[in-house]
Amino acid sequence: MRNLETYLIDISQNVFFCRVKSEAIEEWGRDIPMTLLFAKFGRAIANEFSKMSSKDRSSIFSIIEIGMTDGDEALKMLLATGLLEGLYGQISKDHDLTVAVINHLSGASKDYLVKWVSWGG
Repeated sequence: MRNLETYLIDISQNVFFCRVKSEAIEEWGRDIPMTLLFAKFGRAIANEFSKMSSKDRSSIFSIIEIGMTDGDEALKMLLATGLLEGLYGQISKDHDLTVAVINHLSGASKDYLVKWVSWGG
């Protein structure tokens, strides 16, 4: 089971997550609240989704799903309430983008977001 520390190390191997994390730390400092960092990940995915290659999209959404399925409860909570809800907050006004993003999610991450949206998210 992955915890936040190991997950952050793992995702820092991905160029996208590494860049967004560096930008967030530059703006907020090393003590950035983790929910804010994960929300920044989600917003960045939304803002850059249409420019991403298919390979990059697959990699990013796979990383999210790994955390949602193999993470401890604290990590899953950050991914859900930070990244996924931040992602949805950016895409919710664009129906086509929302459908495209949801179609790239899988398993636990897709299940969470679909349920959250149906609850009025």
